[in-house]
Amino acid sequence: MKKLYQETFDEIHASEALRQEVMNLTRQERRSPRRHRLPAAMLAAVLVVIALMGTAVAALAVPGSIQEWFARQWGSPMEKGQTELIDRLTQEIGVSDTDNGITVTVDSATIGDSVLWLLLKAEGQDLQPFQHDNTNPEYFVQGLKCKLTPEGEGEEVAEYGFDLPFAGAGEDGTLMMLLRFLPVMPEGQSLADGTYRGELHMEGLQKNDGQKTDIFRGTWDFSFTLEPTEERQVLSVGAITVSGERLEPRETVEVELQNVEVTSTGFCYTMAEEENPEFKDMIHILSGNWKLELQDGSELSHNGGVSHWSPENGGQRITHYYWLTPIDLTQVKALWFGDDCYPLS
Repeated sequence: MKKLYQETFDEIHASEALRQEVMNLTRQERRSPRRHRLPAAMLAAVLVVIALMGTAVAALAVPGSIQEWFARQWGSPMEKGQTELIDRLTQEIGVSDTDNGITVTVDSATIGDSVLWLLLKAEGQDLQPFQHDNTNPEYFVQGLKCKLTPEGEGEEVAEYGFDLPFAGAGEDGTLMMLLRFLPVMPEGQSLADGTYRGELHMEGLQKNDGQKTDIFRGTWDFSFTLEPTEERQVLSVGAITVSGERLEPRETVEVELQNVEVTSTGFCYTMAEEENPEFKDMIHILSGNWKLELQDGSELSHNGGVSHWSPENGGQRITHYYWLTPIDLTQVKALWFGDDCYPLS
């Protein structure tokens, strides 16, 4: 996919906004450990695009819990409804595995419709204090694999993106890692409304600052259960028409987005699309145009997303974007695309 992006820019002159959007995606493609792929035969009917944005850490101290990390991203004291929402979406897990003198524990999980945050703790050998944020070298979880299987009816979650919003070790040597998984959910399924069996495999943490350095290395395997959280709450916009960009021929086009919905962990929409289009022929909805307006007048940007193609309704692309933290929907006022406002209630 990286090669296709570069060839597209070599042949035509894209708008600066779309050029930057594609180059951001290209940079993400270079971070191959962050993406899980299925065998080619299983990918015939699905196209996954991952646009995971960098996450700044609000403070240098290592958070003691997943709730504390979310609170730091908020930037100001959370209201009661906000903290209660995060508590409802979060559950303790507490399963551990040990290898090479390092014990790794899947501490807790925060669960959305199609997003999963997992907080891991590593203890053991001399783990030196460090802080991973957007100014430090990149850190990668090695050999990461995740499988989510519904215990009732439904299909196994087979395709996902993931990133590492936070990694850091305190003076006591405990290392904290916050993983975010962005699964492509099978039609009609939600992580929040069913019990899922989770299986996680990892082989350590590595720093890449020009040369690859292992922070710790080994093999750890975990099995745990994700319980249903709460009834899915949705603010619906319905169908809207927005401006998109096509690379060849280069033009701005109007496109209808269907099923535009806002949830406490993100928003989603569908748009008509033929199967397996060339990137230059696709209509690109610039992600930077989306904003969420809260009741106090503040604005919130999304924090990346995942798209996949579905044969439903004659062929469509289904796109999910995610908030940096879960959002109390009673505090939400409107969804914006550029200068267009879509009230929510």
